[in-house]
Amino acid sequence: MDIKAAMQKYTWVNEDYVWKAVPRETDMLTRKVWEYYTGGYFLRIIRNSEVTVPLQACLMITQKDLEQKVHNIIVAEENSKAHVIAGCLQHPEVRGAAHIGVTEIYVKRGATLNLTMVHNWAEDTFVRPISAVVIENGGTFISNYICLKPVRNLQM
Repeated sequence: MDIKAAMQKYTWVNEDYVWKAVPRETDMLTRKVWEYYTGGYFLRIIRNSEVTVPLQACLMITQKDLEQKVHNIIVAEENSKAHVIAGCLQHPEVRGAAHIGVTEIYVKRGATLNLTMVHNWAEDTFVRPISAVVIENGGTFISNYICLKPVRNLQM
């Protein structure tokens, strides 16, 4: 679900999760995402459920010199289990872009979340994936990051 739609539809998303794992005033980049974000995704894995097919989300840069600022939230509720594949890429003809992505992840008691983040950028792209995870007792978080091509600058 689009993060903006989730924040409008579910007030508890704002109250319980938005800018809780990553404070919006952490640095210049988080402040920029907070003030000017262009979108992002919200994924919720319901309590006591197991999603057997990977959940997928994709963000794409399609304009030259675009500074993409996204905010994503993933919540794995109690005793849930899921694998998320998040892809970020830019159109092959687009140059001079930047990606600033804030991802807040919440793994509740007894939940298991496997996140695979796959990036496919151009060589002149600035990439700033900013992630934080809150893991409760008995929770398990597995993180995989794959960058398919060299980029101009990557800071994690």
